Amino acid sequence: MSINKEKLVAFQGIKQKLLDMLEAAQESVRDSQSEANSHIGAMQSRYDTFKEEAQYLATAQKIRSIKLEGSIKECEWLMERLSTDTVVFNKVEAGALVVIGDECKPALERSFLIVPDCAGEWVSIGGKQALCVTPDAPVIKSFIGLEQGDYSDDFVGDSSLEGAYVKSVR
Repeated sequence: MSINKEKLVAFQGIKQKLLDMLEAAQESVRDSQSEANSHIGAMQSRYDTFKEEAQYLATAQKIRSIKLEGSIKECEWLMERLSTDTVVFNKVEAGALVVIGDECKPALERSFLIVPDCAGEWVSIGGKQALCVTPDAPVIKSFIGLEQGDYSDDFVGDSSLEGAYVKSVR
């Protein structure tokens, strides 16, 4: 199986997790709004904040739902892009499998799959275990936009990597 097909399988799993998270967030919006609606009228005392807290929770879950919908759309776009075997990643960006090496310790390397959301998952791609990270993750953020062989000027991620550079991008 090609690297892009393996990444596609990983992104299908991520999309399903995002859909499950979206469903849970939308259910929480309904529950929170129902709770807020059940507290009718003005507060009985200054300590009676149930209605207000339920409204805050409903709003927070609505915001979470919007962010999840955006992540799902980005995941679908990446899946569409990966479905053609001709796509090649030349720089560190969403959808890329990135190996960060250490010039001081040539045997030491870390593999990352850059995903829109659901960071922290481990996936097996190309015979390597890769950690799913978002582009904002400290371990990869300073490498975004760089190409194979490039060094990051402000790498603050994994302290075991002293001379961190982009070993490969696939």
